[in-house]
Parts: sequence; C-alpha cells; structure tokens
Amino acid sequence: MAEEGGDEVWQALGIALGADPRENTTITGISGLEHPVQSISVDDRTKRVIIISAESNPRIAALMQVDVQATMPADTKVLVARPISVDISDFTRRLFVTADGQVDVSKVFDVGKLLATSEEPGHKEEISRHFDPVMKPIMRIFDNLEMRPASQIVGVVEQLTAINWMHIFQSAQQNPMNLLNAIFDIVKIDNLALDRACGVCPLPLYQFTDDDWLLFKSKGNRGDAQARLKELGIYQYFFPPNEQLVLGIVDKGNTSLDLVSQGVALSKKLGHIQGEGELVPGLPNFFDAIDGLRERGYITNINSTLEITPAGKAVRHTVDIQPRESLVSKIVSRFKVEIKANIADAVKAFKSFG
Repeated sequence: MAEEGGDEVWQALGIALGADPRENTTITGISGLEHPVQSISVDDRTKRVIIISAESNPRIAALMQVDVQATMPADTKVLVARPISVDISDFTRRLFVTADGQVDVSKVFDVGKLLATSEEPGHKEEISRHFDPVMKPIMRIFDNLEMRPASQIVGVVEQLTAINWMHIFQSAQQNPMNLLNAIFDIVKIDNLALDRACGVCPLPLYQFTDDDWLLFKSKGNRGDAQARLKELGIYQYFFPPNEQLVLGIVDKGNTSLDLVSQGVALSKKLGHIQGEGELVPGLPNFFDAIDGLRERGYITNINSTLEITPAGKAVRHTVDIQPRESLVSKIVSRFKVEIKANIADAVKAFKSFG
C-alpha cells in the first residue's frame, strides 16, 4: 500500500501537464459505462481533459477515450495515459544487461546455475541477492502511489503468459546456455508497443527513481517536474514539438508535404498543444519547422515530397520507442481510417454513377 498521500503523485502529474486535478475516480462515457481512472485533470484554458486510466489493457483505455470524448463539447478534447508498473522486458534488462547494452553472459550463467540448484543451502539467498535490486523500482511504485491493484495484476499476468516460463526454467536446469537464448528473446520484447499503437500514452512508472518520487510527491517546482517528464518522453505526447511530429510522420512513410501538414494540424485538433522545439528552437510554425529540419540536414524536400535523412533517422531512433510516439501512431492510424473512408465513398459514388 502507498504511504499516506500517495495520490499526490497523480495530482502532481496533472499539474505538470498544465491541468487542475479533480477528485473523481470514475468517469462515465456516452455508453453509460463508468470507467475506473487513477486521476482526472482539467485544463480549462486549452479545453483538455487529461485522464490517467486504471485499465489493464491499452485497447480498453483507447475505447474509453472514444466513449468519454463523445460526452464532451466539440471543442473539448480527451487525452488518455495509462500507468504501467511492471515491464518484464525492462526487468530482465536491469537484471542481465550491462550499462553499454550488452547481455552479461557470466551473470546469466551464474543465475542459471543457481536456479538449477535452488534447493541447495544458501542458494535461495544468493538468488535474492541478484533479484532484489531490480525489484526495488517496482516496490517503490506501490510505496508511493495509490494504485488499482487488479489492473496492474492483470497487466503483469498478460505479459507473463506471453512467455513460456516453464520451458525456460526446465531448459535452464538442463543447460544454462538455454537461459542465455531466452534472455536475448525477452530483452527484445517491447511492452509499450501496444499502448503506442492504440494512441494511448504509456506511463512507465518502473523508470521512476527515488528522486522522481520525491519530486512528484513534494508538489515542488513545476518546471522540474515538466523537465523530468520530457526526459521520459511523456510530456511531448501532450505538448509535441512540430519538427518532431514532421520527422515521425515522414518516418512512417507519409512523405507528401500536404499530408504531413494535415498530420501536424490534426494533432492540434485532437488536443495535443504545440510544445517547444527540440531540433528547431522556439515554437516554429509548420513551414518554419520544415525549413529548420532541412537546414540542419534531418530531411530533404524535393517537389513537395519529404524524405528523412540518416541524421533524421538517428533522431527518430532515440524517440520512436518513447511514450510520445503514441501521438504519431494516433495520427497515422487516423490517416488510414480516412483513406479507407474515402475509398468506400468513391466506390459508392462509382456504383451510383453506374
């Protein structure tokens, strides 16, 4: 259980995103269903409702966003984030991957041997010595936050059932080298991918440090809280820089200048307020962002067609697995829906003409 006042963290997150926290723990959609939430914050100035969902699945959280959005005035937009307390892949990386990104083979073998001989005297304690440090970031979450346990448990179970743990442990007992192969597979799993694909901003709470918990629980400097959310790639989901949106949309294969312009405009219509530039200083408008990216060698522009350069690809490589990428996925998904709708209308018109 969280310490007294653990829900202050949710309030601090809402304030850092420029909104005022409410006390509601549920919200009702157009369907009449009540959706459980961790927090609701409202920004009256920008007419945004920021919901931190308590759902275990990003698809359900995305459906909740649509359900709640349908109850709002046309100029009010609903944005949804979903907290994640445990990431099995991240847990495995913390346990077995070194600071330079390499799997620590000797440690894998050591743990494999311990698992194979776990009943021998002292080996359970030795196993705990390896696992305890990587468990602490997870335990800190529940020490500092009021969480709906059911949703987090279901989320962990879904991750666990995607991995054949029995086979892994049995193989490791037969040959520790088999554990190494399993580790290579697990560390490559991207457990935030479905959130991003659904357009929901994942909140990887397991990345929070002791300093982060102190910052968000203290209701301290709002600027410091915003800076930390930027480091985690969360803040930019709500306040995306134009030039990063351009790179993301082009990187997803939408290279028409007109289409990219529509994508940037769409982000604002969906309630994502333009943020400070990261690659092009200030708050550049769309065309200034294009010029700045071209001048800095991130894109080329030939006959109204944009192409991302190797330098642009390098930038994308650092952000395309961050929570902020959910917005790019949301925009590209909307493009696909509109294209299908246009094709359906064209077919209907052709049949009518015939």
